[in-house]
Amino acid sequence: MEHVFMVPGLVASNYLVMQSEHQCGNYPWKTATTNVANADSSNFFASYAPNNYNYGQETWYLMKNWISKGVNSYNAWNMVLDTVGLNLDQSRPWPQNSLLAVNYASKALKITPYYYVFRHVAQFVDTALFTSRRKVGTPWHSVTRIAVSSHCL
Repeated sequence: MEHVFMVPGLVASNYLVMQSEHQCGNYPWKTATTNVANADSSNFFASYAPNNYNYGQETWYLMKNWISKGVNSYNAWNMVLDTVGLNLDQSRPWPQNSLLAVNYASKALKITPYYYVFRHVAQFVDTALFTSRRKVGTPWHSVTRIAVSSHCL
């Protein structure tokens, strides 16, 4: 989130700007909480990924901020995890939020508030495939093909 201030200048310089990793929430460097209902961007719930309304609100704020600054794409991180949501980091287990959470024992699928924010925004994206002439870091990436589909969600 701290780099969003750079987006308008990069877009004005004709760069293709992609927000490639949506923040996965439930940050382990924040103050611990033991109440999942209180889990939000200011604290950490260690037992499992909250996947709650508060994270849905955070998702909306993050997307709105980056898109209003002019990014050309905004991508989801952790599309499907189990209900615990643990990452692969063995030294610091970190239950992360996801669009969808699967309970392996009951075979139930939880559609999270994070999903509904992405789904809501995606309905306003035109389905298209187009060629964009933009600077993308190095000269051989001067032509980029971009596929956009709101039907994926």
